Amino acid sequence: MKYFVFTVLLLIFNHNFTYSDDNTDNISLSPKEKLILLLNEKKDPYIAGILSIIYSGIGQFYCGRYPEGSLLFLGETLVYLYNFGITLKLKNTYENTNLKFSSLDFSDQILLGSSYLLYLTIKIISIYNAYQIANEINQDIDNQIKLLEFTFNEKSWNLLCYYKF
Repeated sequence: MKYFVFTVLLLIFNHNFTYSDDNTDNISLSPKEKLILLLNEKKDPYIAGILSIIYSGIGQFYCGRYPEGSLLFLGETLVYLYNFGITLKLKNTYENTNLKFSSLDFSDQILLGSSYLLYLTIKIISIYNAYQIANEINQDIDNQIKLLEFTFNEKSWNLLCYYKF
């Protein structure tokens, strides 16, 4: 688990320092190249949601929203640490290895229930947020594509068409 978290964080920081969208502003691109770039920037909302199911925040990283993804990633990691602490407490309090929820004290049941509720809350927020972000990105790209005009010069014919999806 430590290696997975370290690898994801390394990829995020490497991407932040090596990639810049500002480099494409100085280059003049043809309308066809702009269309290809715009279509490549589209994000699949279902992939974003599935990535957030795997680990909270990864769907936001996929969509390019690093601050939100980092907070959700950190939130789920802290919940795992909180659960680990609860597990250690329960093992020290109850020497019995066959623990059932009904055999716990009321305060321990509240502690364990709040832990699961916190985990589910972070997970649901992450999945919904990643899905919504991907849809917003795709709507912005569709609006940019609608505004994009193509001019084709072929045998002195100029054809002006609007790309509509």
